[in-house]
Amino acid sequence: MNLIITDAASQRTPVTRCPRWLAPDEITYSVGKSTLGQLLVARSANGICSILIGSEAEELNSDLATRFLQSTLVRNDRKLRDDLEKVLRFIETPAIGLDLPLDIHGTPFQRRVWEELSKIRPGAIITYGALATRIGEPKAVRAVAGACAANAIALAIPCHRVVREATARFPATAGASSASAHCSRGRREHERPQRDFSSSGVCRPKCGKAGLRI
Repeated sequence: MNLIITDAASQRTPVTRCPRWLAPDEITYSVGKSTLGQLLVARSANGICSILIGSEAEELNSDLATRFLQSTLVRNDRKLRDDLEKVLRFIETPAIGLDLPLDIHGTPFQRRVWEELSKIRPGAIITYGALATRIGEPKAVRAVAGACAANAIALAIPCHRVVREATARFPATAGASSASAHCSRGRREHERPQRDFSSSGVCRPKCGKAGLRI
């Protein structure tokens, strides 16, 4: 997988040639159904810039528009069909990986969080506090949670592997009330973890296949 992580205010650095059908300031997207809910996949001139999962397509459309205020959004199911199908296959079979070029933007702090998070192997989970400690900011737990919430590319940046302390220790009872919690649990279940919670704040799988490769 090709990862590009850039500052939000910086100029985009292309890694792949812009498709002839896509203008530089245009973002095309498509929406489909997955076992995790409605799935939106969006592509900029440089690669996949957003993967969103939710219960309603309209909510995903609104979320995409909020994240990319300066871009023209165009729905094009035909052009994004292959991208959408790749993400759908990955959801069902994480072991195949997700072979798509990504165009990722974030602040320097967000990049640190996302880069550290990408080191958590499939099937494992980590608490917000442990992730904050890993990036050298043990008191920045809320900021780490904010960086995870700001992630526009679900699955590719695996924020579903980050949980609250209570959820890590008591997964059957904690965090069960919100739709986002249900969605994140669904993503984790697709990685089929059999966890052994360690003192480091990382819950490691006792066994399992490799999932997302980034």
